[in-house]
Amino acid sequence: MEAFASAHAPTARRLGVERSVFLLDCPGPRASTGVQTLVSFLDEDPAPDGGADVATVRARRSLRAHGDAEAVRTMWEEEAFTSAPAWLALSPETLDLVGSWMFAPNWPQSRHVWSRNADALSSEEAATALDELAFLNPRTAQLHTALRRAVLTHGVTAAYDPLILTEQLAEWGECTDWAESRAFLQEHPRLLTTEPPQSTPLAHVAVLDIARTEGLDAAYRLVEDRDALQAYVERALAAEDSNALLHAAAVEGEVFDDKLSSLTHAQAGMVLAGAVDDVEPEDLATLVPRAPEVIRARLLREILALSSRHVHPHGETWLRIVQALSGAA
Repeated sequence: MEAFASAHAPTARRLGVERSVFLLDCPGPRASTGVQTLVSFLDEDPAPDGGADVATVRARRSLRAHGDAEAVRTMWEEEAFTSAPAWLALSPETLDLVGSWMFAPNWPQSRHVWSRNADALSSEEAATALDELAFLNPRTAQLHTALRRAVLTHGVTAAYDPLILTEQLAEWGECTDWAESRAFLQEHPRLLTTEPPQSTPLAHVAVLDIARTEGLDAAYRLVEDRDALQAYVERALAAEDSNALLHAAAVEGEVFDDKLSSLTHAQAGMVLAGAVDDVEPEDLATLVPRAPEVIRARLLREILALSSRHVHPHGETWLRIVQALSGAA
């Protein structure tokens, strides 16, 4: 053992714990020796660098599973000069329950586990079990400790809704096509009440926003029908609706791969919104030569008409956009 300790400390720790665990099942005083050495190990050297390792977990589990719980408790108080820790009294049932809650496959299932076992998961023993399971998966245990606190403070619905909706938003974004996307949104209408995270693709943000105000039919028509999208653009231009233009730009670029229309309408929307510092008309110049003439001509007509009605206070920016689209930038 000393040779291992000098050559490889973790191996020495494991061997020492395994020897003590073996003694627990031996008859006579050897079992007591096993308890004593495990208690001393956990009291004096809980883990390297203050964190748990497999030896720590093994020692704690073995003491907890020992048939003579009273002997373990007494030995702890005698060796450590303190009361036996709460984790020693954890029942296998509570550990299994908390583990099944922690590792539920999704948030709706997690909520189901909580609702069926609310009293047990609200108990102090469950809190102790979370601390114990943190040795194996600290990040998940920390998340569920915060979730448990939120449930006890604010209630199940308030604690779980943000998690469930965020998870469902991610699933919605991973749908393989727009038909599947629409079906998912129909099955989960509460997603229309949520604010998507910044990582959400802008075309999906547009679909959500338009679905809220105009309905699913109108929203999905824009991602499935290029002519319908153009009609939406024309309405947005006539209304000088910056938000609608930005939504249209997202769909043009991400769904229909029309980069020039997307960037043009995005810049027009930003000018209408007064965000001219973010507008770079020169970026259009690199896209113009690659776009079909019919698209360049349409965009030029649109921007000329819009800018003539909305010259002030950003006439210079409109001029730069027109020049870029006409190839004069």
